[in-house]
Amino acid sequence: MMLLGFEPLRAVVEYVGMKLMDREYLPSGDGHAVVIFPGLASDRRATSPLKDLCEELGYTALDWGRGLNTGPKGDVHGWLDELAGGVAAMTRSHLKPISLIGWSLGGIYAREVAKRLAGRVRRV
Repeated sequence: MMLLGFEPLRAVVEYVGMKLMDREYLPSGDGHAVVIFPGLASDRRATSPLKDLCEELGYTALDWGRGLNTGPKGDVHGWLDELAGGVAAMTRSHLKPISLIGWSLGGIYAREVAKRLAGRVRRV
């Protein structure tokens, strides 16, 4: 429980570290779409620094489009199928294979969506 009290400080340190890192060595993007999935109980506000960085590097970064991640609802397999359908629709206009980035529970979503969109996903 005590560690939970340090969470805001950890987040600030990580954010500052990301802003100060040397971006010269990061790979330049080729414009392909990158869909970003937030962790449980977070949303685009938590992932916006990552989205901004991806765009700065030359990727087309997209939010998962579902707001706050409250976890799957109802039938998990059906919910994941629906999520994959949403990602497919959101990236339909992008001709190159897409990348999926997920944080924590969002990472599980990214892997499951990649399975459902096999051949359409470049990297998780």
